[in-house]
Amino acid sequence: MDIAVALGGGGARGIAHLGVFQGLQERGYRVRALAGTSIGGLIGALLVCGYAPEDLRSRFCKLDQRKLFGQRRGDLPSLLGIAGLAAVLADLLGDRQFEDLPIPFAVTAVDIRSNQAVILKKGRIFDAVLATIAIPGIFPPRPWATNRLLVDGGMIDPVPVDVVSALAPGLPTVAVPLAAVPDEPVELHGMSLLAPIPGIDFISRLRMGQALQTFLTAWETSTRLLTQMRLENDRPDAIVLPLVDDIHILGEIDVNDVHERGLQAVARAEGSLARLSNWRTRFAKALRLDRISVRKSLDGFE
Repeated sequence: MDIAVALGGGGARGIAHLGVFQGLQERGYRVRALAGTSIGGLIGALLVCGYAPEDLRSRFCKLDQRKLFGQRRGDLPSLLGIAGLAAVLADLLGDRQFEDLPIPFAVTAVDIRSNQAVILKKGRIFDAVLATIAIPGIFPPRPWATNRLLVDGGMIDPVPVDVVSALAPGLPTVAVPLAAVPDEPVELHGMSLLAPIPGIDFISRLRMGQALQTFLTAWETSTRLLTQMRLENDRPDAIVLPLVDDIHILGEIDVNDVHERGLQAVARAEGSLARLSNWRTRFAKALRLDRISVRKSLDGFE
């Protein structure tokens, strides 16, 4: 069955997207359009470029996670850099262009100069990925075109269901959020500044670092609320929710464990996924003018 998938943001938790993608493939679902925010954009880019989930899991297992976040010469001001991560992505993505991909793909960002959401679906994929993962203040913002300065798209839309719906308006949509919606209380862990990343331990002992920890924890709370709001508004046909709230967004992870959580999420969602075959009737009844306007608004975006 053909579907369109929206991959949400959530830092290191995003490895769960690999398990979700693998689980969908194993059950016969064919992803024909993909959109991602932040880590969802990064993982989505690798998947649409032809890397298999199992291959990526193996590659990520071999990475030294402590070497991903160094500063690069010329980076704009930020608490951390992405020198190691950018090197890995440059090797995997090369000069691939959006226009060369086998299926429609887009990532989201926010232009902090115009305070507008930006949908990136043209040009070099590597550049777009560096923009969508630029957590404000943590990673350097990404200059784009002549006058844009882009940061993480999750600030506005943690799971880009509306974007993938516009890319493939004739397909049922599956949303993969990485932040549990607040239907019931969960323990929030936030982006721990005590995570074993070079420079973090020193920063965490400063008053600035402690204040930033408070800010980031509050940001995660608002992200959960924003995720719920967007999912209620955009109404994906199915939601696959990996249980990853206990994972620090910038912490070291057990890649195999997080990948397995993605597989488990697909297994838990089998009921709602099975109902996708009846999506046409619900889609016809639920179609709204705002969806149509969103599709039109994609014309001319970056």
